[in-house]
Amino acid sequence: MIARNLAALALAACAAVTGALPVQALGDNDYIGSIELVAFPFCPEGTAELWGSIYPAAQFSALFSLLANRFGGDPAQKNFALPNLHDKAPLDGLRYCMVIDGAFPPRN
Repeated sequence: MIARNLAALALAACAAVTGALPVQALGDNDYIGSIELVAFPFCPEGTAELWGSIYPAAQFSALFSLLANRFGGDPAQKNFALPNLHDKAPLDGLRYCMVIDGAFPPRN
């Protein structure tokens, strides 16, 4: 809890100095299916790298309910694919990750 409060204080200080608030890599309220752009050589826990990987629909039912077979996969095999954004990052060293373990997004 103390670390979280210190992080919030650091973000507020950064916002006061720069006028902009940096994006948190993976927070408590990240929605399943959200895409994060990170600047380190791995995807954070709870996310998956967007390289077109195939996932079983039964194991990732919430994510499958949002994506279905929009990016590939085989309905007969009961699997689906994540988008392939490999080599699509705006700068070298950045990578796209999708939240696979988070909150289900509410509908308006």
